[in-house]
Parts: sequence; C-alpha cells; structure tokens
Amino acid sequence: MNITRIRQNNNPNFTALHIARTKSKISDMKEICLDIYKITPEDYGFLNILGKTTDLHKLMPEIKYSEVDVWQELLKIAVIKAKNNGYLAVHNKKPCGLMQFTKTDKKYNLDIICTIPTEINTRVPNVGKSLMSIMFDDFMKSNANRIELAAVTNAPFNAYIKYTRLGFKQTGGENGVVSMKLTREKLAETMRTIQKYLKTEYLNPTKTINLDNL
Repeated sequence: MNITRIRQNNNPNFTALHIARTKSKISDMKEICLDIYKITPEDYGFLNILGKTTDLHKLMPEIKYSEVDVWQELLKIAVIKAKNNGYLAVHNKKPCGLMQFTKTDKKYNLDIICTIPTEINTRVPNVGKSLMSIMFDDFMKSNANRIELAAVTNAPFNAYIKYTRLGFKQTGGENGVVSMKLTREKLAETMRTIQKYLKTEYLNPTKTINLDNL
C-alpha cells in the first residue's frame, strides 16, 4: 500500500529519519532500490494503520493459508516492536519491510524482521538483506561478538534456510522456532558476499521528513 494513500485514508503521520538507501542486483540484473527509515515516536500512528490495513491473505492468495496466518502474526509483532527504534524499508513509496533489533555490549538480537508485499503476489527482492545489512554494519562498529535470532519454521519462504545462507548456525529450538547465532568472524565473510550485489549509502538526516513531500 502506498504511504501517501495510508495517510490520506487514515491521517497518520510518517516523519521518520531517512538514514540510508540500498541498491541491489537480482538475477536478471534489474536494480532494486530501497529507502531505509528509522522509526520515530511520531510514526506510531502510521505503524498502527499499516498493521491494520495490510491483509496478507488478500495480498498473497497463492500461499498456504496457515502459513500466511503465521506471517500476519509476525507482521503484528513487527509493528509493535518497530516502535522501539525500529526500521522501515520502502520501495517506490510503498512499505516493504520492518525490522527491530536490540543490543548489549556482548551481543545483538534480531527481535523481528518481516517483509510486506507491495502488490498482490508481489514481494520486493532483497528487502530482508537490505534491512539486515543496517544491523550488520552497526554490529561491526561495536564490541559485541555475536548476533542471535529465533527463526520461525512454519511461516512462508523458509526463514531457517535463508538465515543459514547468511552464516547463522542453529543453537537450539522447539515448537516451530529455531534459535540461531552468527559470530563476528562468520559475519565478516557474509558481508563480503552480500556487498558483491548489495550496496548501502548512508545518509545524515538532521531532521525527520514527511514522505508525502518526496
């Protein structure tokens, strides 16, 4: 759903910090450009409306119903967690992903990451990797030694396999959730691979902006 349309229909503010742009290549050499925004307290209304108006069953009717149920629940969690210093990915003014992570001196934790279709049966490629690259870059500036996450195995698109390809290793799990960990040493290798097809340009926003003015 278009950000402008969300505002027109429901009057929520969206004045997030525009922190980065990513560009990536997919197999047919088409370039995918994303804008990455950091959520501010003024965006809570926008997030609430985004969660309420995004019906994944209607957007992805070809996917198994029970799997979309799980995806819808993950989006609900993402909307809630993104209010705590979360990130929003946008493609052509359409929200396409949410992420939130927390950090301590010793480790980072990917609390939630959730992609959002932009049209019926259409997902933007490399949204997850673009968002995670923001966390990876932040992690490499810290003294933390690992990133941890919990991969949901009964949602669409097999998150466990995707995380494995990024270098995460299983450390435990039960009831459809797999605990995984990525070490600093392995991340350095992962980032070298990602940077071959995904580039991140960091911006220096001095104030929040309204997407309707772009």
